[in-house]
Amino acid sequence: LGLGPSSHRRPQPLKLKDGLGQGTRVLVLGAGIAGLVTALELSRAGFNVQVLEAREREMQSSEGVAHALQQLDARSRRILEERWLHVNDDGSGGATLHELAAEYGVSAERIRQIEVQALKKMKTLVLEYEAA
Repeated sequence: LGLGPSSHRRPQPLKLKDGLGQGTRVLVLGAGIAGLVTALELSRAGFNVQVLEAREREMQSSEGVAHALQQLDARSRRILEERWLHVNDDGSGGATLHELAAEYGVSAERIRQIEVQALKKMKTLVLEYEAA
């Protein structure tokens, strides 16, 4: 188990050159001891570091998703809501592509295409929201 004395050398801390980061932005997820030490060392090397705690990240993500949904057109928003937000804890529920296709009078493939486009747009909108 390696619990006794070891003849191996002790690990040496990584030495980062001052100014190495030159203002490069870094996001450290988690404010535990490892995250804080990492943030400190990266800051000393010139990186622009932001530490994000999990609870804060989750809140920003849910707010970002709500914001992004509101930016979609009504049809795209409804398709995503029916497919992904109206699902029960056991995985049941949620409309199928065929159910939505019948409702909108288009093919299931067209509903899938709208869904993919809406998800791509949402990803961009959420990232923009979180960067602001």
